[in-house]
Parts: sequence; structure tokens; C-alpha cells
Amino acid sequence: MLNSLGVVATLLALANSLHGQVRPSTTSPNSPNVLSAASATTPVSAGAIVAIYGSNFANDIAVAGSVPLPEQLDGVSANFVVTNILGGPVFSGPMPLFYVSPTQINAQVPPNATFPACAGGSGSVYNTNIQITTPSGMQTAPVTATPAPGPGLFTANEKGSGVAAAQFVTNLPDGTQTIEYVAQCPGGVGSCVPIPLNVTAGTSALALWGTGISEYSTFPQGLTVMANNQPLEVFYAGPSPQYVGLDQTNVWLPAGMAGSGTVNLSVSLTGTTPGVGIRCGFTVTSKMVTIDIQQIEGPSRPRRAGAGEAAEHTPRFAPGDSWLHPRTALRPGRAAACGGR
Repeated sequence: MLNSLGVVATLLALANSLHGQVRPSTTSPNSPNVLSAASATTPVSAGAIVAIYGSNFANDIAVAGSVPLPEQLDGVSANFVVTNILGGPVFSGPMPLFYVSPTQINAQVPPNATFPACAGGSGSVYNTNIQITTPSGMQTAPVTATPAPGPGLFTANEKGSGVAAAQFVTNLPDGTQTIEYVAQCPGGVGSCVPIPLNVTAGTSALALWGTGISEYSTFPQGLTVMANNQPLEVFYAGPSPQYVGLDQTNVWLPAGMAGSGTVNLSVSLTGTTPGVGIRCGFTVTSKMVTIDIQQIEGPSRPRRAGAGEAAEHTPRFAPGDSWLHPRTALRPGRAAACGGR
């Protein structure tokens, strides 16, 4: 079943992860715009997946085909640079690349990117940019980056808001497990709407996909998932076991949520960054995404895990289990789609 995990599924195949996303305008051809690949906002943070929008990047479309991700695609490379307030070097490192085209680059902020130590309540003082090498010359992209996390959750419509790119998993009383995506897209990406989820059929959980989270998470402390201003119990949060830059957060959906209708979800992180003789605190929250929970009579609509899948991933809830079977990943260069296999 290929459903509307357009961004995520394509990332899993190391393909055109955001090719269909609505592109923000840039101020000029020489001023690229850098946003979180998940939320389409800033700031971004170490280890996060970002989308760089502009012009005159690559001569053609090129997609990474293996890991580790390449640092150059079709003559394009990107270097993430941090300088202090006086312009002195703090960090400079190549960015792993997922995808390049004439107008877009999808890349990962180096996970080891460092920033000047915070100096009190005002935080660090520094500048960040991305130096892009292209066949037609050099470009510099200013980027709002932070030593604190910049959490973002992927969405089915690839716009940074609306229905989540997530999976709904239920352990049924008969010992079987069902898996479904939380959205359906009758007209492809951009038409995705939530599927009403039945949380009364068994023990249910949700796997949310994001970026800019795991590099800073000290789970089980410091990470909260809110559903309509009520906390959900998180039982796993960390990097996806298989996929570069992709973070996974698993939460229980109690049966008491039945009939909630539209549920707004967000991830918050609380912690500290290293400082000069002190530690500077942060509390940051992602943009909200949505799911739909309804009281559904009779059996739910999820896809039942088939016999061929049982041997390939853990059939019970388990920390780190991605619940995303390899067959659901899109092939490189293929756009997201809905419907049957």
C-alpha cells in the first residue's frame, strides 16, 4: 500500500523527498531560502533535514542512491558554516545531500555542527550560512540555525501543516497487528485528508515522523507530545533505525480518546545547551500537525500485517521498531502516491 507519506517515504528511498512540496518564494535568484524539510519553518538545528530553495543550482535532477549520503551530486555541494560575532570560524562542514535540482537542494545539517557557547540569558551570538558550490558558481544562503533543537513533524501534504505523515498501529485482541497511515490522498499529494482512526479496537499507538529532534532528545526526560493540550504517553523517541536525519516518536493513543475528532499534535523539547560557566536552557515546540479520531462501529480500516511481513519486522510494539515495511518505500525519483500496491 502506497499512501501519503510522500516526504517520508521518499526519504526512506533516498529519493526526491520534497519535490512536490509548495515552494516558498525567494527574495532574489542569489538569495536562497533555507527551511526545515518537515515544518517549512526556521530555525533549523544540527542533524535536521533541510530544504534549500533558489535557482541555478544543478543542471538536472540528481538523487542520492545509497548511504552514507554523498557530499556532492551533479556538481553541487553545500557547506554549513558557523562564525562568531567577529567573523571567526566556529564550525565548517559538508552537508550530506539527498537531492538536487535547478531550484532545490535537500540536505542534512551536519550532526556534529557546533555553535559558540551561550553567554547568559541572551544565548549565543553567531552567524550561520550555507556555502553552495554549483556548476555555475558559488552561492551563499543565510540560514537561521540554533544550538537548541528545531523540531519539525512531517505532514502528508508536504506543506508543514495539516494531517500528519504518521502511522497508526493497533494490537488486536486476537494477537494480530494492524497498520495504517493516518491520511488518504484521493488526488495525490496536496489532496490528503485524515482517515478517522478507531482507538477502541485494541491497544493503539501512533508513530510520528520528524526531524531536528533526536540530536537533542534526552528521552524519557525532556520530551513531551501534546494532543489538544493533553500529554500523551511516549514510549519511544529517537532516530529512525534505518534512515538518515529521520526521527521517530511513538505514543500510545488511549481508548478514552474515541470521538475526539480533529486532534492537534505537537512535540516539545526541554533541556540545556553548554554555556560559559553556566548552562542555557531551552523549551521549544514543533508546529502542530493533525490526526482524526472517531468512534467507529465495527472493525477498523487498517491494513493487517501480512504473513510475509511478520518475519521482516517485530509484530509487537517495540522501541525503535519503525513499523514501516520496506515495500512501502518509494523508488528513487518516484512521486508520492496513494492507493494499493
